[in-house]
Amino acid sequence: METQARDQIDQWRTETADKPLQSAQQVQDRLLDLYAALRAYPVIGEVEKWLALTRERSLFEGKEIVELLDEIDTDLAVESLDLETPETTGS
Repeated sequence: METQARDQIDQWRTETADKPLQSAQQVQDRLLDLYAALRAYPVIGEVEKWLALTRERSLFEGKEIVELLDEIDTDLAVESLDLETPETTGS
């Protein structure tokens, strides 16, 4: 699933370079595809927040879409490494 999501992210990022603005419907369609690929990952919460935004807005800038994709990509990379925050002990 992660590979499928990364492929979708890469494709969307590439297409966004040619489209400075995207309609809410276009963004929603892409997010729903990502949602299906990422539903088993904690980053799904970010996708859900953006899905809610598509109901409130009519256009999205390419820059903000790329920022979202970068955030999802980073979260997936961290999750795939299974990094855990080290516990701190008080003295």
